[in-house]
Amino acid sequence: MAKCCHPIKGEPIIGYLTVGEGITIHAQRCPLVVQERLNPERIVEISWPSSAGGPFPAQLEIATEDRPGLLAQITTVIAEQKANIKQAKASVFSDGQALISLLITVKDYPHLKKIQQEIKKIAAVLSVSQK
Repeated sequence: MAKCCHPIKGEPIIGYLTVGEGITIHAQRCPLVVQERLNPERIVEISWPSSAGGPFPAQLEIATEDRPGLLAQITTVIAEQKANIKQAKASVFSDGQALISLLITVKDYPHLKKIQQEIKKIAAVLSVSQK
């Protein structure tokens, strides 16, 4: 599994023949893939085996309005979806907005997407993206 993008079971992936290491699995959203920085001759088609098990780490960036209790609302949504928060960082800016970065663990890609959908329902949330 590539450390640059931490692929999550169920999301689109590619294999990359890494010299001396075999095939490294990258998410198709990986910056190396998107920016075409990988040698196309070493890319191979792969798919997730049914035996691939989690949990899988996922990095979320949540842009919000600065509002009391918002972080608690977000963490409650994550807990209700049976995911675990491994790391959290929040920054508040002078323009009244904030950025919350969370490292969570999920069971698969549909689980992550469900969490993102539920977070987006919170009124002060402006956007939710996976890093």
